[in-house]
Amino acid sequence: MTIIMDNINDYMIWFYKITYSKLIGSMITILKNTVPLKQRAFYHACIFATFSLYWTVVPIFLRTNLLHFTNTEIALLGFVSIAGVLLTPTIGKLADRGMINSLTTISMSLVALAVHLLQSCCSDPENDLIIDICYNLKYNEKL
Repeated sequence: MTIIMDNINDYMIWFYKITYSKLIGSMITILKNTVPLKQRAFYHACIFATFSLYWTVVPIFLRTNLLHFTNTEIALLGFVSIAGVLLTPTIGKLADRGMINSLTTISMSLVALAVHLLQSCCSDPENDLIIDICYNLKYNEKL
């Protein structure tokens, strides 16, 4: 117990001595010198940008004359993104078990699929399965 307390005290002394600018500077140094970290930072920046654009465009698309979704319906659809937050601990545990490459491939594939589906809806809205599904969900009709 004494060893643990000594280590915690040493850590706390170190933690409070470092300034914020030194901490950020050390992160930049680590980023410059670590190739896998550079790669992951790049993909996740791209995925974050795509996610942000996707959830900006989807509500606008759902409000069009084609689908006529209300703000409440669009908000309910937005709750789907909460699944990502709820899955974070599980995904983190899987990544810790060494599945990080396959998880990255799956997540990037799902992002690409989502962008492709949105693009296909916008390019030919009259003949699109996704629009039909959204319409049927809204008006409770069967396909």
